[in-house]
Amino acid sequence: MIRTDAVDGGLPFSHDPESLARAAMWNLVCDAGELDITFEPAGGGYGFLAPHAVMIDLLGHPAPVAAIDDVIASKTAAGRPKDLAALPALVRHRRGMQESN
Repeated sequence: MIRTDAVDGGLPFSHDPESLARAAMWNLVCDAGELDITFEPAGGGYGFLAPHAVMIDLLGHPAPVAAIDDVIASKTAAGRPKDLAALPALVRHRRGMQESN
């Protein structure tokens, strides 16, 4: 579902290749909660993020995910209120990751 303030629970959307190719960002709602997918992250694109990507298992398929430092840099570069509001939690999470290593 597409996340929107206008409709509780979001709106259904078409996720065929054509609609995905036209989008720069998806703000979604899924069973696990809110999920934002950006195809053009602030502060650098795929070429910037790929060298630091962390591989995760996504339903049995390896999937690259931006490293925490790159997420922090991207949210800082975007400068939107919701991104800036997320920074303290991301920095705390990074600190916890560093302390556990």
